[in-house]
Amino acid sequence: MPAGAPVRVHEGESCPDMPNQVSLSDVPRMTVDEAKKLSDNGDVIFLDVRKPEYYQKQRISGAISIPLKGPAVRYWELPRDRDIIIY
Repeated sequence: MPAGAPVRVHEGESCPDMPNQVSLSDVPRMTVDEAKKLSDNGDVIFLDVRKPEYYQKQRISGAISIPLKGPAVRYWELPRDRDIIIY
């Protein structure tokens, strides 16, 4: 996958709307400094996949909360014009 290409992650059954499916172990990692630089440039959004109570206590400003343990993967809520940093 080319560097900087959007990565959409879906665990479980296949999803035809997500052609770039990868396993979580294939998702590139980055440092906090790298994430901050991309965020400061407005190039990414943050996706918080923690439990809602953790999101309510503390989160990255502007992050979208979609817990992994939810009833369904709500990928349609994610913008398609920016890369996504999952935490």
